[in-house]
Amino acid sequence: AAPCKVPNFSDKRKSEAPGLWTGNGFSGAISFVGSGNNDWKIQRQSLVGGDWVACGSDITVYRDP
Repeated sequence: AAPCKVPNFSDKRKSEAPGLWTGNGFSGAISFVGSGNNDWKIQRQSLVGGDWVACGSDITVYRDP
């Protein structure tokens, strides 16, 4: 399968992440690690933004404490 390009989630809001992920063609899961249920800003991600990876890949995004 053709790879998909990992979006850069830095400074994006938690609520924007799922659309950004699926909008780039990914079918894998997106997981959130961070405190609070508010719409926090993402500071780190488990896959490097701009890298080409399998479209079924999962990603985790983090809010640093």
